[in-house]
Amino acid sequence: MGALIHEGDVEYLRSVYPLIDFKPLTPQQEKALLYYMRGQRPAEAARMAGYSSSAAFNAILNLDSTKAIMEYLREREFTDIRVTRDTVTHMFFEAYHRAATAGEMVMATRELAKLHGLYPENKPSVVINAGQGSTVEINAKKAERMSDEELLKLAPHLFDLLEAPKPIDGSVVSEQ
Repeated sequence: MGALIHEGDVEYLRSVYPLIDFKPLTPQQEKALLYYMRGQRPAEAARMAGYSSSAAFNAILNLDSTKAIMEYLREREFTDIRVTRDTVTHMFFEAYHRAATAGEMVMATRELAKLHGLYPENKPSVVINAGQGSTVEINAKKAERMSDEELLKLAPHLFDLLEAPKPIDGSVVSEQ
């Protein structure tokens, strides 16, 4: 059927027909749609499916049935790939048990610990007394995300954090 399209792909597409209330596509339309959904440009998908011009395929893309199929498949794929903290934890445990070396075991353990917040935050941060009894803790990432207006509001309070210059005792020595 083509380098990119397998019979299983066509069957997967056809499994949507009973779930939507539209007339099924023709085999050529299915093939063009699958090429398109695999990332081919519309003109290229039309050519690979055997259409002589891309205008016919553009008409297919505008059909309500085609739009419904694509929307349904996108939603199905989106819900199928949803990842939670529990699934990632399970994946790290599996990586630990399949590890071939002690180094791989340590890496999986380290990632599990990071995921579950077992390492302390080592990011340098500054606590600013913002007046009226409120304090603000800022690290570099948070400061980068702040707007100019927010930074300007905090600027007067930053002077409290700066150390006062220390006077230097001594005398000036002339250069020779």
